[in-house]
Amino acid sequence: MRVAAKNLSPDTTSVEKVMTPNPECRSIDTSILVALHTMRAGKFLHLPLTDRNGNVVSVIDVLNITHAALATFESSAAVGNEAAISLMQKFWDSAMATGPSEEDDDTRR
Repeated sequence: MRVAAKNLSPDTTSVEKVMTPNPECRSIDTSILVALHTMRAGKFLHLPLTDRNGNVVSVIDVLNITHAALATFESSAAVGNEAAISLMQKFWDSAMATGPSEEDDDTRR
């Protein structure tokens, strides 16, 4: 997105030139909910995960987390579709429970 927005050539532009410097990271022990809250609060879709030594070992995105959450709740489907849907709704309600930011208020005005 940044390459296209700045009309840069993807063939000659280095990743370093367009990457986010010092991105926020979380450990691999971070819960799905904390990861979602972190990404929502920071308004980003990708989150680097680090090991205990602080080395980046993976980068997750909202789609990864959504897939993990769906897989978890699909495995609960044995208790019935309505119960699984209810669990999924509670998950998303909880994940998105942070209040609107000041910027969101400005946008609404």
